[in-house]
Amino acid sequence: MKLDKKYQKILYEMEFSSRKPISKIAKSVGLSKEVTNYRIKKLESEGIIEYYRTIFNLFNFEKDYYHIFMKLRDFH
Repeated sequence: MKLDKKYQKILYEMEFSSRKPISKIAKSVGLSKEVTNYRIKKLESEGIIEYYRTIFNLFNFEKDYYHIFMKLRDFH
């Protein structure tokens, strides 16, 4: 699937906030809500958008946050 400028703009808008209402995405892209919704569904059906995920900014919770990576050997 070849992505024209409108598809690229939709993906750009969704990159930072996929929960943004379609009406706001449509307004910033310059398309109607219906056309924008159709294009998003097309991106999903073509496999370009596979899933949506949530990323928490844990610093907003005023808690310390650490990643701990461990490699275990000979663990039975």
